[in-house]
Order: sequence, then C-alpha cells, then structure tokens
Amino acid sequence: MASISSRTSLVLDLPPSCIEFVPGHRDLFVVGTYHLERQEGEEVVKEEENGGAQQRSGSLVLFRLAEDEVTKLQTLPTPSAIFDLHFAPPTHSSTPLLGACTSTGTLALYHITSSPPSITHLRTLQLFPPTSLITYFSWHPTIPHLIGATLSDGSTHLCNTSPSSPSATEQATDTDTDTDQTALTVPLHSHDLEAWVLSFIPNPTSTGLLTGGDDSVLKYRRLPAPLFPSPAKITTSSSSSSTASTYLTTVLLHNDDAPSPTTFWSDRRTHTAGVTAILPLPGNLVVTGSYDDRMRLLALPVGALRTPTVLAECDLGGGVWRLKDMTASPNEHGDGSADVDVEGERNEFVLLASCMHAGTRVVRLARSADRASWGFEVLARFEEHASMNYGSDVQDVEEGGEGQARTVVSTSFYDRLLCVWRWVG
Repeated sequence: MASISSRTSLVLDLPPSCIEFVPGHRDLFVVGTYHLERQEGEEVVKEEENGGAQQRSGSLVLFRLAEDEVTKLQTLPTPSAIFDLHFAPPTHSSTPLLGACTSTGTLALYHITSSPPSITHLRTLQLFPPTSLITYFSWHPTIPHLIGATLSDGSTHLCNTSPSSPSATEQATDTDTDTDQTALTVPLHSHDLEAWVLSFIPNPTSTGLLTGGDDSVLKYRRLPAPLFPSPAKITTSSSSSSTASTYLTTVLLHNDDAPSPTTFWSDRRTHTAGVTAILPLPGNLVVTGSYDDRMRLLALPVGALRTPTVLAECDLGGGVWRLKDMTASPNEHGDGSADVDVEGERNEFVLLASCMHAGTRVVRLARSADRASWGFEVLARFEEHASMNYGSDVQDVEEGGEGQARTVVSTSFYDRLLCVWRWVG
C-alpha cells in the first residue's frame, strides 16, 4: 500500500464539509463550508445533538485546478452552513446545476457559468422547518427536479425542487434568502437516529431507495416506476416540473400500502455502527461505509429475501464517510479488457474513500478469476489531514489520457486544509 504526499495544499477560510468537480469542466470544483459559531468541540456530524440553537453559516467556493496549481475564483457566502452538495445529472440541465443542502432545512440551487467561471444563485427552497438539518441529498437519476433527502431527525423524504413559477427559474441573486419558496415533499420511512445517507437504486422495472442511519440500520424501499423512462422524453421545463410533481403524488398514494419483502426491508445486522455512505454498483451490488471503519460490498436481496449478503469487507482505519467510484471507463484503459468480462460486466472497480480521522484511501474492489468471490485491496493512503476528512473528489481523466495518473482533491474539517495529490494506478 503506497503512502502518497500532496503536490500542493492550502488553508481555507472556513471548514470544508463537501466537494465536487463541475461536470463537463474538469478544471473547476466547488467546496461547501460549514462554520459553527461556537467553541471548538464535537465533529460536524454530531453538532445537531445540542438542539439546533447554535448559529451556523457557510459558503460555496469555486476553484480552478490547473496542473498542481489551485486558484480561488469566487467565494459566495451563505447564511446557513452547507452540509452536502451535488451536481444534477447532465441530462437534467443544459448548464451545470448545483444543489447545496443546509443546516436550516433549505436546498439552494445554483448554475455554474463558464465565461467567466462563476456560481450564480437561482433559488432557495425551504423544504423543511428551519430547525431541520438536511444531512444528505441525491438527485433522482431520470426525473429532473426530484431529489431524495435525509434529515438529522432520522426521516427520509422525496422532494420536488422545480420552481413555483417560470420567473423564479430565471431570477438570480447574490444571497440565499431572496427567492425562498416552499416545495412539495413526501415523507418516506424513518430511522431511529440521524439518517446520514441515501441512494437511488435503479433496476429494470422500478427504482428503489436505500438509506442508512446512525442506528446502524440499512433500509430499502421500492418506489413506483417513473412516468418517463428517460429525461429525453421530457422536452420543456414545465413538463419536467409537472413530471416531478405528479410522481410525488403517485408515491404519496402508495405510502399506505402494506409493505412486502419485495417493496421494503430493514437490515439491522450487517453494520455495527452508523451507516454513512452508500455507493450503488451494477448488478444489484452496493458498497457501504460505516462509522465502524469498514467498507462492505453487499448483494441486495431479491425475491422473498430481506437481508443483504456481505460479499466482501475491509477495515480502512477510520469511519467511512463518503465513497466515490473513480474507475476509469473502458476506453480510458484502451480496450478495457482488464475490468470488463466477456459478458460485459465489470470485474474491477477503483474507489475513493473519505475516512474521517484516518484520511483518504484508494481501494480496489475486484472479482476473482473464477467469478466466485469479491475482495477489497487498499492501494494507497493519503494521511496529511490532521482532522476529519469529510470530502474528497477525483478529477476526470483528460480526453485521450489513457493510463495517466488520477488527480484527487481532499479536504479536512477543523484544520481547514485542502490538498491536491495524485495516484498512479
């Protein structure tokens, strides 16, 4: 296992909580920050236990990464702390659409413009009461404007983020408070403690929602099939808005249906601490991360089974807060023969894990030659962070850059450190 050193590093103005590269702009990335206006104390993910009375603020910071040089292009202060951010799938918007969830129950939406690069605020939705902390959200893979969200009170929801009027879509302001709107939300299941993460799990006939919480429980709920199989069938913003709203109405109508093993299950045995990361893979597989320092490969149950099967697990030395698939696509490996078998299934994945106090890990997940088993192997570790590593992301491979090193940007919370490093596979 290689130990990697940073190429460059810098100290941010506020503690970083999340990071993502901008889709289609491999040189740009955004960092969300989370500042609790109190004395130093417990880590960010436990602060809501004090009743939500503390004042939190944050910012979105746009950076450019060129070779090993990091340039700050813009800092956009936010009145609430940023807990999580994600870009919508490229099919959902003609320009990069960024969502950021906050410590006061809001989801703020932004566009990233490229000439010059800047963050432009679109609107802020008051999805939940201001005392609610949104811990995580995920865009629906095919329905624009639709997200799933988890809250610090343990609840999980589907939310329609479409504008209430066409004018709201076009309005851009410098603050997060001028265009607050209330959006339609539909409650789903709840965890006994904080809900930390969720992921949409596509399958041929419907979409499922998988959630993890501080209660060490993994929960699955099957959702109704989308009204449209692809965003390509949605041609206008008004029709996509209507689709999200109508879909939520369908989900609401099914909320009182009696659960069955194929529509809902709850697993309390697999994880020995809170479930904090969920990464879906092809073939009914998911990788999970937990406060128990382990990442696990699970085969989701099918038919009447109600418990996932653990296919592999690995102790990473720290709580696994975030997971990202950094596997190069087949054309980036030439013919792709190393990781795709004759049936077109991937035999190998390379994963990036943000491991809280242990730093960052690059991990290989590979299937055996006889296809009978899977195993994890830690390929590299980055341990220059002196505090909690909550956010890391990997830069896209440059077009035509087969076999090149992968550039990673990782962050840590209390020391406000941002590091750039490279891993050579």
